[in-house]
Amino acid sequence: MSDFARSAEALLDGTLSPEGFSHRAHVGAAYELLRRHDVFDALALYARGLRVLTRRAGVPDKFSATVTFAFISLIAARMAQDHCGSAEAFVTANP
Repeated sequence: MSDFARSAEALLDGTLSPEGFSHRAHVGAAYELLRRHDVFDALALYARGLRVLTRRAGVPDKFSATVTFAFISLIAARMAQDHCGSAEAFVTANP
């Protein structure tokens, strides 16, 4: 299992540590969820995980549904155009 897949799983089960969850890790986790789920399910799962993560980090105001929706939508659109084949290749091609 890749680091991005592990991050996605930890985001889903509420065990992801906010430390080290960089922009690159955000993109990779989103890619993994979009690879496994349709865009609406991935969005709901990702948003739920981020809300838990920001609460646990003591910064619940950092979660934005609007930004999350835009972020997931953009990644889904790029995935439809760039058939990278893996989260690592996608993140490298879409920094």
